[in-house]
Amino acid sequence: MEEGRTGMVAEGRVDPPSIEYRPYRGKEDDPLLLDIVRSGDAADGKTKLASLEDIASFCRPTERFSPARDLDLVFVAGKDGEPRPAGFSKRSWYSGHRGCPLYCQYSCLAAEWRRAGIWSPMVRRNEDFLRSLHAERTGGASTEGAWLQAWASDCEKDWIAVLAEAGYELVRSFNNMRRSTCAVPEPALPAGLAVKPVEPAHLRKIWEAQRELNLGVFECVEENWGEASFGAWARAAEGRTALWQVAWDGGEVAGTVLAHYEEGHVGKEGRSRGFTEHIYVRPSWRGRGLASALIARALLALAELGVEEAELGVDSRNESSAFALYRRMGYETESVDGWYRKPL
Repeated sequence: MEEGRTGMVAEGRVDPPSIEYRPYRGKEDDPLLLDIVRSGDAADGKTKLASLEDIASFCRPTERFSPARDLDLVFVAGKDGEPRPAGFSKRSWYSGHRGCPLYCQYSCLAAEWRRAGIWSPMVRRNEDFLRSLHAERTGGASTEGAWLQAWASDCEKDWIAVLAEAGYELVRSFNNMRRSTCAVPEPALPAGLAVKPVEPAHLRKIWEAQRELNLGVFECVEENWGEASFGAWARAAEGRTALWQVAWDGGEVAGTVLAHYEEGHVGKEGRSRGFTEHIYVRPSWRGRGLASALIARALLALAELGVEEAELGVDSRNESSAFALYRRMGYETESVDGWYRKPL
C-alpha cells in the first residue's frame, strides 16, 4: 500500500497516523466498498440500500476507466494499529459538450472517518492523478479549457463542503422528478404523426435522434455517441423497447420518450417506479404538443403494467424549457444533483 498525507483534522479529533491507498483488486473488494457506501449513505440520509450489484456496476471497466488504475481503497490505522477500510476514490474522464475535456473524481468515506481530515487529501491526490492523465493523453498540451469535475446529490452535504473547500463551484443543477401514473391527461398526438411498436429496423433512426439530443446537451459524453457506439446501443435496447413511445412522421422520427421499468424497482416511499427518459422532440416538430402527448402515453403504458410512479431527470436550465413542461405535466422535484467544476 502507498502511504499518503492526512491533511487537516477537525477540532476534537485525533489525526490518524497515516492514510494508505491500495488499488482495487477486483470482486474480492466489493463487500468492502459496499460497507463504505452504506455507511456514507446512512450519514447522508439516503434510504435506498445499495447492493453488490450496484457496486459491480460502479466498478465495471470502460474505455476511459480502468479499475486497477483508477479506483483506490483508503485505509486508516485503527486503535489497534491495524489498517481499517475507510473510503475509496474513483477517477475517469470524458469529452463533454463541444469536446470540452472533463476529468472526474468521486470519493466516498464511511461515516466514522468524515471528520478525520482524510477527504481533502483524497481529493488532492485524485487531482494530481487527473492532471497527469491529461498530460499523458495530450502529450503535455495546455490545460486551458479543461476542467476537473465532481458530482453530488443535495443530501451529500459533507462531500459538497469538501469540494467547496477544494475550490470547486456549482455549475449546473439537475432535478430528479417523479409523478404518479394516475390521473394522466389525454395523450392527443399532433395531426399527421403516429406511434408504432419499435422494430429492429427502427433502431438506427431512433439512435440518430438520440445522438442529436445528447450531443447538444450540457451533460453530453461525446465518446458515447460516435458511429462505433451504435452496435452497443442497439444491443442494450434488446428486450427494452416495449414501453418506448416513438412518434413518426412518415419515415422520420419526430420525437421520443424511451420509457422502461426494471422489475422490483421502487422509489423512496416503496412504490413501484418506472422511468420516462430520453425525452426529445426534434426541432421541426416542436411547439405542437408532441412531448406532452408522448409523456402521457408513456405514463399510461407504465400504469397498465401496475407501475405506480415514474421518474425523470432534467437540467433545470434546459434550453428547450423542458423543466417547466415537466412541472406542468405534474412531475415534482424529489432531489437535486449538482455538477461541480474547477479549472484543471
